[in-house]
Order: sequence, then C-alpha cells, then structure tokens
Amino acid sequence: MRAVIEISHTLGAQVVAEGVETGQQLAILRLSRCDFLQGYLFCRPLTADLFLTWAKGHSRNDARRILNLGA
Repeated sequence: MRAVIEISHTLGAQVVAEGVETGQQLAILRLSRCDFLQGYLFCRPLTADLFLTWAKGHSRNDARRILNLGA
C-alpha cells in the first residue's frame, strides 16, 4: 500500500483509499500520506438525496481539519 501511494505521488497522481473502516486503517493511511479516504468509518452509503443534504453541511476543508490532513 505504501509503495502504491509513493509511486502514484511520484507520477503526480493523487490516491484514494476506499473501504476505510477502522481508526487503525485511518492512522496507517495518514502516515502513508494518502490523499483521500472513504469508507464506513466516515459515513455509511447514502441515497443521492441524503448525500446532497450531507454535502451541503460539510466542506472539503472541514473534512481535512477533522482528519488532521492539513488545509
């Protein structure tokens, strides 16, 4: 996983980790400088309508601050 992240960054790509479910996974991915994270740890799957409602109340900067990924 770390090698894939480093190779991607070397190539100028950003990395999305899908299926993050535990705090331990979150910690490892943060240490590995993964760019984006998604999974049940953050939110269960939502219908389109519920997602739009959720998204209106959150910004990208809010999420980055909560996860301590920098602004």
